[in-house]
Amino acid sequence: MTAARLFRRERSSGQCDPVGHALEERSLLTRDARSLLRQALIAQGLSGRAYVRIIDLARTIADLDNLLLVGPDHVAEALALRLDHRRVEFV
Repeated sequence: MTAARLFRRERSSGQCDPVGHALEERSLLTRDARSLLRQALIAQGLSGRAYVRIIDLARTIADLDNLLLVGPDHVAEALALRLDHRRVEFV
């Protein structure tokens, strides 16, 4: 867990939180990850709060993997963890 915190600190060092940038861009989601997240948004009827929490969780999972970019596998894992009470199917 400590390694993920160090990685997150290194990744975000020198970065401010610029106003006007999309959460997806700041979280460094790949195109495929964004696509999967948007499919889930529509298919599962996610709220804005759930959307943000899933992005945050996917970002944390990528940090645990020491990866700069959040990929679709990170988003899929975050969706599975957050929506475990629902049946999650994506094509």
